[in-house]
Amino acid sequence: MNIFPARPFRIAVDALKAKAGAGDERAETTLRLVAAQVAVLRDLDGEPAEETPTVRRVVQSGEFPVWRLSHPFREGHAVRTIVWFTPEGEAVLMLFFSDKAQMGDVFYDSVGSRADQAIDEWLRDRPTSQKEDNR
Repeated sequence: MNIFPARPFRIAVDALKAKAGAGDERAETTLRLVAAQVAVLRDLDGEPAEETPTVRRVVQSGEFPVWRLSHPFREGHAVRTIVWFTPEGEAVLMLFFSDKAQMGDVFYDSVGSRADQAIDEWLRDRPTSQKEDNR
């Protein structure tokens, strides 16, 4: 399965790398947690058949069904990465991530609309050879 980072994900990772490079310990930890979540995605063969503590469907999804990845409890950190699996099962799109420990449950209030925008942008901008209706 191919893994693609959406533009919001790439932008956030670049910003996080810059902060971590400047010595920000919280950014370093967040970057490690996001990397561990990407590793979980690499171990999947496709969209999960069932939820696990690490990978769960997001109830607040919008037009596209999305999943969230989390990590085991870590004091002061609650990094969530939001992903979308293409209907054909050949790819997963990493949409965005955030540290919910700092935002609380308000994070999920915007997941549906943010995910829909990132998925629409990716569908519009990917190479012509990959464009089929993924809705």
